[in-house]
Formats: sequence, structure tokens, C-alpha cells
Amino acid sequence: LVDQLSRLPSRQAQLELVPGSEVGGSRVRLKGERDKPWRVSAMRNNDGDVSTGEQQMGLGLDWDSPLGLADQLNLRANRDAVTDRWRHSDSQSLFYSLPWGWWTFTYGYSQSDYRTRN
Repeated sequence: LVDQLSRLPSRQAQLELVPGSEVGGSRVRLKGERDKPWRVSAMRNNDGDVSTGEQQMGLGLDWDSPLGLADQLNLRANRDAVTDRWRHSDSQSLFYSLPWGWWTFTYGYSQSDYRTRN
């Protein structure tokens, strides 16, 4: 269960065993620090293909617990940085995960568009 609690980068949890009130007993203390629940990223690289745009750029948003359920939402948008009439590419994606006990339910969606010269 600690793995589920520590799954989000903004909420890293740790368990600590402390002496209990009875002899031989222990108590479990959950502690951790909270960070901001969102992260924004930007990128630019030359990982693309010559036929669809070698120079690529993109933006991303990660949001921890948007519904207050220890869930996570990730959004990404990428495209070629230098578009011309013959070469073009872009893509968008959405990823959502929701923990439930020992399980994690996920949903992902992505789409892309490419144009190249024949």
C-alpha cells in the first residue's frame, strides 16, 4: 500500500515503526512531504524523421490527484518545429491513472497526424 501512496511524485510516503503503548507492540507512523501537485515540461530535439520533420518540440503537463483520489493526469502535445508544405507531424496524448487498493486502473488516448512528400 505504501507503493500506491508513493506513486505520485508530489507525495512521497514513508512508513516508520515506533514503540507501541503495550509491551512488544509497535505503531506504524506514515510520514512524508508534499510537493506541488503539478509539473510542466517543454522539449525540443532532433529525434524526428527527415520525411516528417526532424526538429521536434513539445509541451507536457502532469497533475497529481486532480480529483483528490491519489489519481494522476498526464497531457502531452508534440509537433515538428519547422513546418513546410511537404513535411509535418504532430501528436497529442492523455493518460489517466486511478489507484484502488492494490490495483491501479489506467486509461490512455493518443492521436497523431503525419504529412510527407511522396
